[in-house]
Amino acid sequence: QVSSIRAVISGSLSYIFNNYDPSKSFKQLIIEAREKGYTEPDPRDDLSGQDIKRKIIILSRVAGYQIESEDVSIEPILPQACLDAESIDAFFVELDNHDAHFRAMIEDAHSKGAKLRYVASLNDGKASINLVKVTQESPFYNLASTDNMIVFHTARYKERPLVVQGPGAGADVTAAGVFAEIIQLGNAVA
Repeated sequence: QVSSIRAVISGSLSYIFNNYDPSKSFKQLIIEAREKGYTEPDPRDDLSGQDIKRKIIILSRVAGYQIESEDVSIEPILPQACLDAESIDAFFVELDNHDAHFRAMIEDAHSKGAKLRYVASLNDGKASINLVKVTQESPFYNLASTDNMIVFHTARYKERPLVVQGPGAGADVTAAGVFAEIIQLGNAVA
């Protein structure tokens, strides 16, 4: 019986926040992640939280909760002007226009010895996605590269949660996922 789930479940956002520090701009990191093939062609697809929303809904349903899309609250990372930009090029211009917003986020976290993580949570049947500051006590603190991590608290894993961690973006991970789905579809047809 699952009592709670906390998860970093976007390889692209994991990469961005694992590499974000006051010496870099948020725009630089998004461009870097895009060039490495970690983001969708339009990075707003990742940064909007919609991909994470789909994943926490799946995890919630597997855990036995009947959650719909409208039941998940999302704290946005991006100012609305960035999300509403007319094109990808306009989006990058808006990132420049809002650089002070992003710099304030990272400087605040850094001044507290914390790191930023975009975390999906399921607690008491309620799902949410929030940008959180994590300290060294958090299992999310030491994530690296594109790592995803899911932390399960269950009836059996009350005091020490079950933790699943591994890469969440990149060509190898995507290819393995596609291959697994092809095998699953082949087995279903057979």
